[in-house]
Amino acid sequence: RASIRLKDAQFFAHANLADALASQKRYDEAIVEYQSALRWNPNLVPLIFRLGTAQMDSGELDEAIATFERAKALAPAEREVTEALARAQKLRGQAK
Repeated sequence: RASIRLKDAQFFAHANLADALASQKRYDEAIVEYQSALRWNPNLVPLIFRLGTAQMDSGELDEAIATFERAKALAPAEREVTEALARAQKLRGQAK
């Protein structure tokens, strides 16, 4: 039980810190924290989505697309994921 509580505490610490950093537009730091949180809960679609959003906002479009595709594979009916994937693909097309 103690290890489960520790795992949950570490997950929430990384996830909450990532959200705070992203809200401050400190995307590179937020990305690291989202990735750390996802090590504890790798298939949590809302967190994968937020990682993709931070990647897109930091200009890491290829990474964002791969992340949104991962989220879409886990939750194909999530409209928000589909729209974010399309936005990232459009931005990548404009950047080339």
